[in-house]
Parts: sequence; structure tokens; C-alpha cells
Amino acid sequence: MVRGGFGIFFDRYLLSTVNRIEEFDGLHATQQIAEGADAAAFYQSGSSFTAPHPGIAPSIWQAQPNLANPYSETASFGIERQLPAQWTASAEYRFVRGVKMGRTVNVNLPPPVPLTLANAAGLGISGPTAQQIGRPIFPPRRLNPAYDAINQFQTEASSNYNGVTVTLNRQFNEEFELMAGYTFSKTIDDASYDTEQPQNPYALNDERALSLEDQRHRFVLSGLWVLGPDLDDPQDAAKGGASNPLLHALYGLEFAPILAVDSGFRANPLTGVDTNLEHIYPFAARPLGLARNSLQTPPNVHFDLRILKMVPIWRGHLDIVAESFNLLNKQNVDVVNPVYGSGAPADRQFNQPIQIADPRRIQFSLDYEY
Repeated sequence: MVRGGFGIFFDRYLLSTVNRIEEFDGLHATQQIAEGADAAAFYQSGSSFTAPHPGIAPSIWQAQPNLANPYSETASFGIERQLPAQWTASAEYRFVRGVKMGRTVNVNLPPPVPLTLANAAGLGISGPTAQQIGRPIFPPRRLNPAYDAINQFQTEASSNYNGVTVTLNRQFNEEFELMAGYTFSKTIDDASYDTEQPQNPYALNDERALSLEDQRHRFVLSGLWVLGPDLDDPQDAAKGGASNPLLHALYGLEFAPILAVDSGFRANPLTGVDTNLEHIYPFAARPLGLARNSLQTPPNVHFDLRILKMVPIWRGHLDIVAESFNLLNKQNVDVVNPVYGSGAPADRQFNQPIQIADPRRIQFSLDYEY
């Protein structure tokens, strides 16, 4: 069997993005950003501000004129072959192109200036760090002096996904089913979420890199095994009633395991501070020489198991269910520390695990179907 398809699918704006633009529009609310010596002075004073500080220009959010709806162009081609003994094998290639995707850009920044020891003081930097020397730095003045940052939501980002999936499947027969699948894929974009900002709005091509959603390898093995006749079937249940007690106790017992092994997700390395003086948050400045999303979490292994016992009662049956998630209690790393630091060598904790996925969890339930 040969399958193919193509489609265009339009999407909506995220409600959180719309809310942020409506709230911090300069009329309902604004943000003020202080850093360096000014920020330290505010903290040391212990003051609590009930009105905007007159010495700091406000930062606002706005939408790009003539916003477009994001959409994706999807194409797929697959071949499936029937094999003996209820087995099938298939292979599918899928391409997805994201168009008019959201990102945010501070459009109030003047062109940056490469920082040197000679011009550091003129840019308002008294003690430049190793991650600032030679980096493009944005001068204190702004294109519109009435504001500090003008964070503009734009629909100018894009993405490409290429993936190949190979699947081997045994259809449910003789109380047994098995499916194994492997996916090799690659995802590239220049913004992975609406509030992600480039480290240099004047060099947007530098943001084109692996996506935060890039997952190169993924293998999944799942199955279903029913011991003895199915008690949900009255005829099978009748057969089980004539057997010995041990076999009868096993009738209707189902095992449904799922094993997933993947190569982890990407993480974006950052200096951890506003190194290039963009006055944005979250920070976007990356360590010198490191590309966007060049970090990766370690491979993850997940094994889940569901065991179900059906007990015939009156006109239906009672399902006694035990479900386990991460049964092996594997410490799968979800997040690594992306903060490189301001120095030439990386901080000791850079690229080290800082968050793991859920530990082993087991839950029980009773369901009655009639």
C-alpha cells in the first residue's frame, strides 16, 4: 500500500502572547529595566516604588503591523507492506514547513558596535567581561528615546522538519500484539517560541539553527498480551470456568508495556546576563563561539507498564488496573544548565543536569463496564 498527502494548516496566536501585548502596550502598563550600578542602588536603598521611576525609560510590547496567521505546509509519503503471520512493515517520510511563525524582536535598538577596551567607557561599561570584548554591544541611546525596549511580536520566523519513521507491526492475533517504531528526524528554525528574541536583531540569519524541539532519534516498542481467553467475551469466559483455579485466575489478565528511548532535546547556551545590553528578558546573549540551541540533554529511557484484570460481574465486568510510569525509576534529565557565565572559561555547572523527569509512579484504579 502506498500513501501520500499534502496539506496547509493554519494556526492561531497564543493567548499568552495576545495578553502580553494588550497589557504592556504603554497605556495599561509598562516595564522598566535597570541593571548594573543603577539596579544595585535600587536594591540597596530598600525602596518600594509605587509609581514609575522618572529616570528610566519604559519598555513596552506591541504587535507588528499586518500580522499574518502562522501556518504549516505538510507533505508525506509512505509505503506499507504486508508480511506473513499478521505482520506488516512500513516506512514514511514527512516534511513540515512552518511559515509566518511567531517571534519577538526589540525594534528600538540602534546598530551595535563591537566592544573594545578603548570604547567600553563610552558605551557605559566600566569593567567589560571576557564575554563582552569583541562582541557587538548596543549603545545606550535608542531609536525612539521615549522608550527603552520596544518588544515587537512578529510573524516572520520559519521552521523545517524532516523525519523518516520505520514501523514493524504485528496485528492483534492469538491474544498478542506488538509494534516497534524508529524515527530519525531533524528540526531547524530561527525561533522556537513567541517570546524568543535574537541576540542581535541586525543579524537574524545567525538565529537559524537546530530547534529546541529537535529530537534526532526516537525508538518506541509497545505491545499487548492477554493471558488465556478474554473474559470480556462470554464464550471465552465460559471456557475459562471449566479450567483449574490457577488457570482461571489468569484468564483475562492483560499486560500492556511501552518502552521509549530517545536522544533528548536541545538547550540554548546563554551567558546568563544581558551581555550585549539589549535590555530584554529572558536574556538572549550566547557565549562567544557557541551556536543557538547547541546543547542537548542526555538520552532518555522510559518504561511504562499497565496490567489489567477483568472480573465478570453480572452483565458486565470489573477492571482491576495497575499502571506504572517510569517503572525502572530511570533518572531522565529534562533540563541542563544553559548558563555559561561571563568569563572566558565556562562556569563549573554549565551544561550539567538541573532537572530530571518524574520518578517511578504507580497508580491503581477500578472500573466497571456494563
